[in-house]
Amino acid sequence: MERLLVSTWPDADLTGVGICAEGTATEHGGTLVDLARGLNACRNGIAFLDWRQLEFALAVYQRVRTAVGESQLAAVERSVLDVYAQTALQLQFALESTRYFAEMLLDDAFAARDRLPLCASLLRTGRIDRRRFHKIVVATDLILDPLKLALVDASIHAEITALGAGTALPEKQVVDLAARHVAEIDPDAVRRARDDAKAGRCVRTRVLEHGMAQMTVTATAEDIRIADRWLDAQVAGLCPHDPRTKAAARADAAIAGLHGVPFACLCARADCTAQISPEELAGRAARVIVHVLCQAATLDGSSQKCGVMDGHGPVSAAHVRELAARPDAKVRLHDLNQLLDTGPETAAEAESKPAPRLRANPTEPAADVPATSPVEPVEAPAEAESKPGAHHRANPDGPDPDRDGQHRPPGPPPEWLDDWDTALTALSAEYAAREADPSQQPETTAEQPPPSIVNTAQPGDPYRPTALTDLTVRFLWHTCVTPGCGRPAYSCDLDHCAEFDHTCPASGGPTCLCNLFPRCRLHHLQKTFLDGFIDDLWIDQNGHYRSTTTLPGGLTTDTVAPNQWLIPQLAFWHCRHPRHAGTATPSDGPAPERSMARTEAKHARRRAERARNRRNRQATESAAAQAEADEQVRNEAGQAWLDSLGDPPF
Repeated sequence: MERLLVSTWPDADLTGVGICAEGTATEHGGTLVDLARGLNACRNGIAFLDWRQLEFALAVYQRVRTAVGESQLAAVERSVLDVYAQTALQLQFALESTRYFAEMLLDDAFAARDRLPLCASLLRTGRIDRRRFHKIVVATDLILDPLKLALVDASIHAEITALGAGTALPEKQVVDLAARHVAEIDPDAVRRARDDAKAGRCVRTRVLEHGMAQMTVTATAEDIRIADRWLDAQVAGLCPHDPRTKAAARADAAIAGLHGVPFACLCARADCTAQISPEELAGRAARVIVHVLCQAATLDGSSQKCGVMDGHGPVSAAHVRELAARPDAKVRLHDLNQLLDTGPETAAEAESKPAPRLRANPTEPAADVPATSPVEPVEAPAEAESKPGAHHRANPDGPDPDRDGQHRPPGPPPEWLDDWDTALTALSAEYAAREADPSQQPETTAEQPPPSIVNTAQPGDPYRPTALTDLTVRFLWHTCVTPGCGRPAYSCDLDHCAEFDHTCPASGGPTCLCNLFPRCRLHHLQKTFLDGFIDDLWIDQNGHYRSTTTLPGGLTTDTVAPNQWLIPQLAFWHCRHPRHAGTATPSDGPAPERSMARTEAKHARRRAERARNRRNRQATESAAAQAEADEQVRNEAGQAWLDSLGDPPF
């Protein structure tokens, strides 16, 4: 009998991979940047070891298969003790985990070998971790055509690699990226998944400790987004003295709505200023809007280009058309030409010009695909009451690989997958050729200068962006620009990277796409009041909008605008504003203060909870004592009545 070995990692020398010896991080860690690099090295090491786990899982599967024997494989194929189950059992014991984790590891290992080898290589190099790789595996699970699967694998790998190793890659961005490529290259995979998901709408409950329980509601993304913002509208009307946290108040608002009872403030004060009457709530709920951006060809069904839902991420073309067909959806048109300076020619002349051929994704080595003129109308956010809206239209998009309706049968990857460069270039060109029409889309010449982005601020107030600038910036970045923050863009402030100078607007940072990004209130305050917090917004040589954030201590992280694929023409437009380098943004005033120190607040919460428990206990004990006294009175009265009857007649 063999036993698993005791860990030898504590004695291993990891300095060669950037991890200092145990204990020295606390004693001699150096600067904040040195410590951050050590943390990043640990993350990369975990990703590499996860990749090695996939290799070991495949090796265990092959060894179990060999032990069963080729002659017995057919006999055990339908058995509950097939090779897969036996392998999962081995992994479960080796990893001291559950069967679910072991089977998930084995499934990911098969995907890394047979379906997504390029994405798996990103795990090996630490560009993504195991959680992100698993999300990609789940997103691509329904792709059956090996050609399309290979293209999705290569596209995801190419896009992540093109971002650069120093660029932050939040998990949500990886999930959105994978969902977008699947929806555009094989929309049937998304439709089937969405139909199955919609059919699986449900409400689940589970018992928690301390007399609590949890309810989980699964519904469409737009309905959950509306419900989430409706709860925010509910708790926004509470008075400042309500004792609940925002999370607890949201839970109470949801339960009140399910029970059909009014949502009330718990301050118990005579001067309560809560505004939660049905009329006041209706006024706030009327401003609950879900914004969705899509291209024109997506709505009319001629393209499978994804849309983007604020607070959720990419949604398939079919899903976008479902949203557009809702009776509560509103559609408004905007003209992208409003952002541009068309030069001496009139807008009508610019609109009548043939469009240059532009690449839908400059990072891909595929052939050019057509794009329409910059004056193509786009749809703007909907102004709907508690409804999904905002189907914004941009220029027509890239290829529809499944336009001909053909679907290749599933099977093992073809032999040509060994030659990625040749095969994928040919495949991409084939897809692009279905959309491109060189006779109708002439090439751009040197005499045609790129359009200039100039009309981005309101004429009467250069500090305020126009409505079109506002929606473009928010959808371009999708969430708070701070790496790792998932606050939806429409719940963020629009922040000037280089500060706007109210006394002399020409000398400060402009109100333009090149100087605006969404930042949530917390990170906006940190930028303003933390000494050494520096940010920058710039456009690289490929036309990609990038943000750079430097924290106090010197650690710098890059972020790429995740939704520029939806407005690819931005890469070919230029801005006339001079570039403003990133600068620190100290404030003249003091930083906002908490009502009490964090530790003091924690102790105050504990004292308040103990006092509430004591009051509840005393009330319970008082009620029990009163009930006991009442019972004693009733017993005595009953006994007196019996005594009044005298002795029974015998």
